[in-house]
Amino acid sequence: GIRWDWRVNAAMNRRGLPGVMVLDVAPGSDAAEVGLEPARISAAGQVRWGPVVTAMDGLPVTTVEEMLAVLDDHLPGDTVEVTFEKRNEKIVRELRLIPGDPAGIER
Repeated sequence: GIRWDWRVNAAMNRRGLPGVMVLDVAPGSDAAEVGLEPARISAAGQVRWGPVVTAMDGLPVTTVEEMLAVLDDHLPGDTVEVTFEKRNEKIVRELRLIPGDPAGIER
């Protein structure tokens, strides 16, 4: 399970950066099990970027809306292929969906 924020992603997309930034990872979820670490702010106040979702089930994800469109075809318990990018590294993982808040918690 991952969490995102509409405002953060809208600002990111306005700057020409496609995808959905991971801001939180649910403990015990498949996302946590594969070692995804969310974006955070360091003790020095610097942003440490987290992974960015760029595709799901082989479909490009450039906005939250596109990600939700893919998720609309699935239910909790389904497995989806998620492509992340972090520091120019492409990571592809199969993740099981868990129930969550439609505002951006897990799904």
